[in-house]
Amino acid sequence: MKPNQTLDEASKYLLYISDALQGLAQSYSTDKQDRAALEKIAADLYDYSKGIQQLKTNIISKEDTKRKIQVVAELQSVYEQKKRIRENAAKNLRTIQSVLDKVKDSGIQTDIEEAKRRLAYYTNEHSLAVQLEFNAKKDLERGA
Repeated sequence: MKPNQTLDEASKYLLYISDALQGLAQSYSTDKQDRAALEKIAADLYDYSKGIQQLKTNIISKEDTKRKIQVVAELQSVYEQKKRIRENAAKNLRTIQSVLDKVKDSGIQTDIEEAKRRLAYYTNEHSLAVQLEFNAKKDLERGA
């Protein structure tokens, strides 16, 4: 059983016993002294049951907080990864741009065409990396 289920069951049993003792205290066959003791025990059990419910709420709250921290850490990791990918794509784009400039100076047409194709590819990769980084940043801001 999970802790929450166990606490629920314990609370139910305490309430059940509390109700039973309260009913016994109200019966005509119980004398005054026993009635007072039974009512006190029933009230204590009821209070314990309420305390268990508060404990359960506390445990659930802590678990939710832990989950949220884990999600934020994962989102931060994804954002940092996408940021590195974008930086690498920008570096590749600058490199191929400088290669294209050098090839244009040499005047060899096949090299120029190849460099233009590579420039188009790396431009597309950079645009995609920028978009992915933006999405990861937005997810991180929403998740945090």
